[in-house]
Amino acid sequence: MLVVDVLTWLLIGVTAGWVAHQMVKGPGLLGDLLIGIVGALNGGVSLLILMSGPSRPSGYTAIDLWSAFFALIVATILLFAVKRLILLTGARATS
Repeated sequence: MLVVDVLTWLLIGVTAGWVAHQMVKGPGLLGDLLIGIVGALNGGVSLLILMSGPSRPSGYTAIDLWSAFFALIVATILLFAVKRLILLTGARATS
C-alpha cells in the first residue's frame, strides 16, 4: 500500500464527510469529516484485503475507480449510521 493510496482515501473520506454533512444537517462538521475519513480508510483497506491473494487481478493497484467508489460508499453509510444513532439516543434522552 502506497502513501498515495492512503492520501486518496483521506481525500475521499473528507469528501464523503462533507457531502453527508450537507445531506444530514448535524451539529458537527469536524466530526462528520473524521467519521468520513474512518469510513473511507475502512472501505479502501477492506477492498484491498478482499482483492489480495491468488485471485488478485493482474495489474491491480490499491487505488482505482472501484476502490474509490467502495471507500465513498462505506464512509457515507458509516456517517448516516452514526447520525441515526445520535438522533435516536438524543431523542430518548430528552423524552
